[in-house]
Amino acid sequence: MKRLSKADQFLLESIQRGDERSWNEFVDRFQGRLLAFARQRLRDREAAEDVVQETFIACLRGLQQFRGDSGLETYLFVILRRKIIDHLRGRKLNLCLMQDTMGADDASYSATETLAVDPVTGASWYAKGEERREAQHGALTTAVTEAIEKYKDALDFRALMLTELLFYCGAPAPQIAAMMDEPEPTIRTFKRRWLQRIAARAQELAGEEFAQVDADTWRTDESVDSLLRDTWQTQRLSCPKRNTIGAYLLGSLDEPWAEYVKFHIEHLGCHFCRANLDDLKAAADEAEQQRLHERILNSTVGFLKQA
Repeated sequence: MKRLSKADQFLLESIQRGDERSWNEFVDRFQGRLLAFARQRLRDREAAEDVVQETFIACLRGLQQFRGDSGLETYLFVILRRKIIDHLRGRKLNLCLMQDTMGADDASYSATETLAVDPVTGASWYAKGEERREAQHGALTTAVTEAIEKYKDALDFRALMLTELLFYCGAPAPQIAAMMDEPEPTIRTFKRRWLQRIAARAQELAGEEFAQVDADTWRTDESVDSLLRDTWQTQRLSCPKRNTIGAYLLGSLDEPWAEYVKFHIEHLGCHFCRANLDDLKAAADEAEQQRLHERILNSTVGFLKQA
């Protein structure tokens, strides 16, 4: 599970003590990528700025309840999605371009939009009680994260792409088969075996908390698919890190990684990562303009004194 770094924890503690410099650093760090995301979903610049402002207000007001079981960026993006949905009067938001082209609203809305308090409420078999819920969610997140990291370590990005299409996007098997040039039965077999491995690992980690979820349930119950999508989407388990997106922008990623990041951002079209890419592009443009500004000043200041 992605948790806060010590530096981020220290930053939040400073903000909670009322340190304005820390709050200014926090806003400056995330403002650009949140605005880029909001402008993707809202055509009106002023409306986008309003929901970003509301996001920071909500974050500050709810900081005491934030448990640190996700990264700061993920936490803010979830609040922002909620604010945009409120602005659009309850319309659901897709998470990636592929869902947009599929013409389907985000089916996991009711669960994912409550991440800040409880990321996985709503699966029919989900145990009641905060401790059990946290144990199940933590075990599932760890199991999925381990699987993703193994793919990355082995540079098996094709398998990672398949799992993203299945559980992040929720694309149907026929569409995935056509896109990945694989027989549809191969996609269904991959999904079934992957679920079984994740179930076994989650049961190993959480013990009796997953005892009621038998193998048949993991193969057939749609609520399991929904829970996995909720966990994957809200925790953004496979999203590339911001510095990886930055390297992709600069063209400095090795080919296997570059191909995967291109798939994630351009083909799957993760709106969160596209917002990060847009923000990095804007920062690069601003830095380039600043360098040009300094170059002009340095080359003309002597003439200014002579004028």
